[in-house]
Amino acid sequence: MSNDAEDAPGGSSGRSRRGLAWAVSLAGAALLAALSQRIMPLWPETMPSFRPLPAVFAGTAFVAYMAARTHRLAVVLDPVARAEGLARVPRRILWGSGLVSFWVLLVLPLRLGELSRPVIFDRCKVGTIRFAEVLSATAVERVADGLTLCAVLAAGVAGVSMDPAAASATGRTVISFAVLFGAGVVGLVWVAARPSSAGAVAARPFAVLGRADLAARAAAVAHRMAATIEVLADRRVAARFVAWTAAYWGLAVLYPWAVAHAVGYPLSAGGAAVVVGAIGLAIQLPGGPAQLGSFQFGAAVALAAVGDATSDPAVAFVAALYALQIVGTAAAAVAGLVILSWGRRAHGASAPA
Repeated sequence: MSNDAEDAPGGSSGRSRRGLAWAVSLAGAALLAALSQRIMPLWPETMPSFRPLPAVFAGTAFVAYMAARTHRLAVVLDPVARAEGLARVPRRILWGSGLVSFWVLLVLPLRLGELSRPVIFDRCKVGTIRFAEVLSATAVERVADGLTLCAVLAAGVAGVSMDPAAASATGRTVISFAVLFGAGVVGLVWVAARPSSAGAVAARPFAVLGRADLAARAAAVAHRMAATIEVLADRRVAARFVAWTAAYWGLAVLYPWAVAHAVGYPLSAGGAAVVVGAIGLAIQLPGGPAQLGSFQFGAAVALAAVGDATSDPAVAFVAALYALQIVGTAAAAVAGLVILSWGRRAHGASAPA
């Protein structure tokens, strides 16, 4: 028999799982940081002075990047909201949940923060747009991001002069991840095309355990996820989603390029794409909270491949890029809490959010 006190989130079993997650995360961070330091220093001997115009441009591009990242979910959720009689997803709840969840995703170990935006939406009670709908929309985003990330890295490698062995190894890595994310696409299409089968698969583990109530809930969640994914069968919705994804990743390459020039590091557009792609794949590894270790490892590998990972401007670029990500995401989360609070009050009062 299970002990409810131990199985509860605050019980000893829950604490043990959280402790294990943090231990794995911190061990991964230490290992990746050590590997990074073998390629490039973690801090420059002399921090170059920032060039004002590129620095302002980098900050502006980062704000635009965060805005695109926050708003893109509306492309998938707005049709779901209209089907429920709403004009659209309340924008303040959409934006606030995104800005807060990005910080949660950043600081929690092993990407456990991926569920934070669905949980926030669920608690806001926006019509029938709850955990299942936002989770499926988030899954669509992640799969699309994975495939786009592979394309960004491949384009970057094609646009820079790189050692043939490094280029070949990068190509194999890109293909491996593309296959993985392609399998994710197949899985999402299957869920949308065969919701009854997906529901049966989701319910089976609970049915085996004799939990008919949980089996029914799992099947219902699978059906709701399928209905959300299915909105992308509309070509106009799919085209808007692709456009927002392209804009998001274009800005994701633009602001690191601007940060590099702000510290006097002459990074090309292709080099910026390689850096963004390498970091994006590296943070899939079990690194520390705030992507500590995995971020530096991806950047170090990328800069070594494109030619310079040891000069002060190169090291300063990585340090400044990491700082912008941490400080910028934290500031956005504070703003997100305020926006979310406004949105919840307005939504509760039936006012437009």
